[in-house]
Amino acid sequence: MTSAETVRAYDLDAAAYAAVTATVPDRVRTVLEDLARRLGDGARVLEVGSGSGRDALLMESLGLDVRRTDVTPGFVALLREQGHACDLLDPLVHDLAALAEAVTASGWAGVDLRGGLVGSRGESWLAVSAVRDGVSA
Repeated sequence: MTSAETVRAYDLDAAAYAAVTATVPDRVRTVLEDLARRLGDGARVLEVGSGSGRDALLMESLGLDVRRTDVTPGFVALLREQGHACDLLDPLVHDLAALAEAVTASGWAGVDLRGGLVGSRGESWLAVSAVRDGVSA
């Protein structure tokens, strides 16, 4: 399946995907708890590929300030309907390295680059890319 086909598939039923993936897997919880501990309460994180917003909710419950983004218009709409700000961002088109530099230069503490579409570029399961005071997670 191509990336465009993957986006279309998610777009067809974002709400059903959100329902099926509502529980945070232990490995994801562990990574995000470590991220929150490293960055500290109130740190700002850009999440690239928010999907249903499940991980953003966990990060916020851990004290982080999360900016949600996704490539799928259905997820962006779903998150906005739930009252969350969310921007459309295509990691296959946008320069993520430049984005990460701009984000950290603007006071954001980290960039969460986990997710299937990022993984489809050959970067399987990225733990969290985050930078604060020279500490990488």
